[in-house]
Amino acid sequence: MQEQQIAAYLTEHVNFFVRHPQVLTALHLPHVTGEATSLFDRQMRQLRAQNQQYRKQLAELLQVASENDAIVQRLHQLTLALIRIQGTEELIQTLPDQVQTVFQADAVAIKLFAADKLQSQPKQPVVTQFYAFLQQGQPDCGPVSATWSDYLFGTETIRSMVILPLQSADQVGILAIGSCDENEVEVAIHISL
Repeated sequence: MQEQQIAAYLTEHVNFFVRHPQVLTALHLPHVTGEATSLFDRQMRQLRAQNQQYRKQLAELLQVASENDAIVQRLHQLTLALIRIQGTEELIQTLPDQVQTVFQADAVAIKLFAADKLQSQPKQPVVTQFYAFLQQGQPDCGPVSATWSDYLFGTETIRSMVILPLQSADQVGILAIGSCDENEVEVAIHISL
């Protein structure tokens, strides 16, 4: 009964598909030609495949946009928390927890040194690498050695990290954000930088 009603409606409204072309593109209309394939059929298959590809790309773009929006919201929360901080002492106590929450990191550490004392530290491998990083003055990310993980986070379980140089008139240091996943920090946090 419903099919008859639909057929009657379409017969009465012959320009229905002109007004609603999206319905026509979603329909599969067989075009029986035996073993031969008409150009019309081939074109329709290509257009449908292209349409599906566009839908897939749109869904992927919407997913990326949603993830970027979440990152922006978390960075906004971090910015608001940082605005409320007064003084270095409060910064050292508050920042690791805030950053760990915002970036959903497994570990966060801040290491600060008096600028004039850093050069006088014994030439241990970790201190040498730390000093070289500060001289570059650029953020870095990627896999982390067990030595660095233990030195920065107090554990050897951190597998990747992003490090940011910190510098003021009398202090230098780093902010390190770590993950137990070798690829997680590199993908998620590097994009945020």
